[in-house]
Amino acid sequence: MPSDDPASGEPRNQEDVMRRSEALKGFYGLLESVRERPGIYLGHKSLQRFDSWLHGYRHARWGLGIAQTSEEQEFDEFDAFVQRKYDWRDVGGWAAKIAYYHCDDADAFDEFFKLLDEFREENRPRSR
Repeated sequence: MPSDDPASGEPRNQEDVMRRSEALKGFYGLLESVRERPGIYLGHKSLQRFDSWLHGYRHARWGLGIAQTSEEQEFDEFDAFVQRKYDWRDVGGWAAKIAYYHCDDADAFDEFFKLLDEFREENRPRSR
């Protein structure tokens, strides 16, 4: 069964929208879109809102039965990376750790993306 409305070429449902978005940008591309235009996704630059948005996004994909991509699987290790960066071991997630050190929510949002860039660089395959 085709996923697009034949008359308009538009996706028929939310699952199709999510799959199309994923195919166009990938997980990290989507996060980059949020970095570039936080007002569109979150209302304003906010780590707390971003964390909630990201949990909702990932929960929706899980609820629709969409398997994690390799980028999402890699991102699952981001909290361990943040733990190493801050030398902080606890049960709280990466957002709580970042917010602890950056009381301004907008600054914490920027710090998340700085750390994400470092994380991705550390995990980038190296050519020999």
